[in-house]
Amino acid sequence: MFRIIFIALVFFSSATQAAEDFWDKPPHPNGWYGYDETLPDLLNIKGLTYHEARPIIIGAGWEPLQTLQEGTHDYEQGITLSGDGPKFWNKSYYELQTCTGSGMAYCAFLFQNKNGDRLRIVTKYEEHEEYSSFAKVAGYRFMPQD
Repeated sequence: MFRIIFIALVFFSSATQAAEDFWDKPPHPNGWYGYDETLPDLLNIKGLTYHEARPIIIGAGWEPLQTLQEGTHDYEQGITLSGDGPKFWNKSYYELQTCTGSGMAYCAFLFQNKNGDRLRIVTKYEEHEEYSSFAKVAGYRFMPQD
């Protein structure tokens, strides 16, 4: 009985610790998220406003990748009908893919490097310049070229 309780406690505490540390650790070179030498430079963008993080991302060799075209259905769904989409689009942030219209006001932005790898940046919170409130980087995902 003691052995079962001990094993359960060890498993629970290590699983909890792993979940808490997941987003704070850099991706493993052989990990699911892929790996690129520019990623360590991007680990410091979490919590920055998108306006602060964007020049850092571009400076690390990532180019904004426009996937939406004005007048298309995807554009209408991702930009004009959803949350802060129009605010970002009007600032010429054409790498914007989509924004949620409610809740945490998540937005996704897409970049590509010289190798064709892609980097998706996710922000949360609404943009209210009049109150000095801005969307902040919640995380990113590296997607290696297939």
